[in-house]
Amino acid sequence: MQNLESLYQQSLELIDSIPDLMTNKIPDHLLRVWLYNGPIVPNPTQEQLVSIAIYKYANEKYGDKLLSPQEDCHRYESFQYQLATEYVCRKVGAKLRPRQIFNFSNYSAPLNIDIKSKQIAKFKRLAATLAPLQDKREVYSDGSYKQFS
Repeated sequence: MQNLESLYQQSLELIDSIPDLMTNKIPDHLLRVWLYNGPIVPNPTQEQLVSIAIYKYANEKYGDKLLSPQEDCHRYESFQYQLATEYVCRKVGAKLRPRQIFNFSNYSAPLNIDIKSKQIAKFKRLAATLAPLQDKREVYSDGSYKQFS
């Protein structure tokens, strides 16, 4: 994997060049950098700092700049949820209707996932590994989601 600085620069270039970037068009190597799977801690890792910086940059460019700290934290969690859902769907081969990753106001729209019954167990296992998001959604046996606020 490339170093974080290079991946961060690639991320900024992508954010600048494609304002309506769809989730299915995020390159795998950048998706892994943007998605941080871990708790937010007082002394974050370099990986978490890069993930937060990418969100902050995109939000400053395309989102609402007048968010309270609580709203900003909620939006970051929602951003992570969108990325995590895309990541898990790619891993199990499920089809997720693409959405604009920087359209923060549309995050409350329901996710549309087409998943085959044989993929459900693998999907649930992968979804369960996304620890910070576990309390944000429930996966049903048909592969559909219910997202909690």
